[in-house]
Amino acid sequence: MVVTRRQSDLEICARAQEVADRVIAPNAQEHDRTGAFPHDNVKALGQSGLMGLLVPAQYGGLGGTVTQFSKVAEIIAVACPSTSMIWGMHTNQYVNLVEYGGDAQKAAILPGVASGATLMASGTTEPGTGGNFFYCNSAAEKVDGGWTFSATKPVATSAPHADYCFCITRAHPDAPGAQLSFFMVHCKVDGATQIGEWNTVGLRATQSSGIQFTDVPLTALNLIGSEGGFAAVALTTMLPVGMCGFAACWLGTAQAALDVAVEHVR
Repeated sequence: MVVTRRQSDLEICARAQEVADRVIAPNAQEHDRTGAFPHDNVKALGQSGLMGLLVPAQYGGLGGTVTQFSKVAEIIAVACPSTSMIWGMHTNQYVNLVEYGGDAQKAAILPGVASGATLMASGTTEPGTGGNFFYCNSAAEKVDGGWTFSATKPVATSAPHADYCFCITRAHPDAPGAQLSFFMVHCKVDGATQIGEWNTVGLRATQSSGIQFTDVPLTALNLIGSEGGFAAVALTTMLPVGMCGFAACWLGTAQAALDVAVEHVR
C-alpha cells in the first residue's frame, strides 16, 4: 500500500492525540499549579517517538515535516501549554543540528534525541541586549583545540533538565555584537550553573530559568554551522521552524480556552 502524505499526517496527529489524552491532559492543572516539570509527559512523548519527530529516519527518528511539527505542537498545547513549549523548543533546537550539523555531530547526538533520552534547551538571550535576537555581549575565546565559553543566559526553556543548551555568542572578543557563532553547549558539565527562579503566571511548568556558563570548553563538535555563521542558521531554520511552533502553541492554548468558555456557557 502506498502511504500518502495526508495519511502520514493523520497517523502522526493520532499518535500525538493519544499521548495528549492519556498522559498530558490529566496532569496539566497540577503541573500549572505547582510549576513542577512534566517529566511523565516528556517521557511519554519520547516513547511515542515524537521527541524525535524531525530527526531523520537514519538516526532513529520519524523523519517528519514542519507541517506535522506545527500540528503536534497545537495538539499538545490544547492539553498543556507548558508541555507544548518544552517540546517545541526542544524540537526547534535539534532541527538546527539536523540541517547544519556534521556527520559526527549527528551520529553522536541525534539517536539520543530520537529515543527521547536527550533534551534540548535554547540560550539566545543575554542581559543588557534588549531582547535583540541578533546581538550578544558574550564572546567565545579561541584556544588550542576550540574555544572557551562564558555567558549568562537568563532564560532557557527546560534549563534545569536539559542536556544541551543551544547558545549564541559573539564569534570572538573583537567581533561586533551581531557577528555570532552558534554552539551546542552541554548543560551538565563543570562551569554550567543553574541560576534564577521561574515563577510566572503562565507556562509555569517549563521551568525556564537561567544558566550561567563559566569557561566551558568547546570544540568543533559543539559548533553548529560555521564560525560567525549564526545568521544563516537562524534565517533558514531556527526562525522559520520556531515561529511555526510558537504560533501553533498559542493557537492550541487559545482553542483550549475557548473550549472551557463554551462549556461554561452551556
